Amino acid sequence: MQIFYAAAYGRVQAVEYLLKTLPDAGLGVQFGLQWVRGDIHGDTPLHAAAAAGNAQCTELLLQALGIFPSVLVDLGVKSVADIRNGMQMTPAHLASSAECLDVLYRYYLCCRMIVIFLSVESLLDIL
Repeated sequence: MQIFYAAAYGRVQAVEYLLKTLPDAGLGVQFGLQWVRGDIHGDTPLHAAAAAGNAQCTELLLQALGIFPSVLVDLGVKSVADIRNGMQMTPAHLASSAECLDVLYRYYLCCRMIVIFLSVESLLDIL
């Protein structure tokens, strides 16, 4: 959980390094499960970065996971921004800075736009 602590303490360079060196970083199942399970409270590295108010770490983590990591889709979670901790709070609930909340909001909107686009595209295929 090194990436959790790097994100929690706003260590941007450490987060960048860990994202480059972790096995399966990005879209891999091994890495993805860490995002879903989180720590003993259910907080993921994204929860930690948001709670610390570090927009840069938050954005790095979101970029690393992309829009639809397969592990999240399999679990029925539409985006990493939708993952809730043990108290049913998303990273946006915990965001301690407006800049961080803005990063999460832009990501969330992007995910929703893609879902709408894919839904319309599927509908057009049927017609």
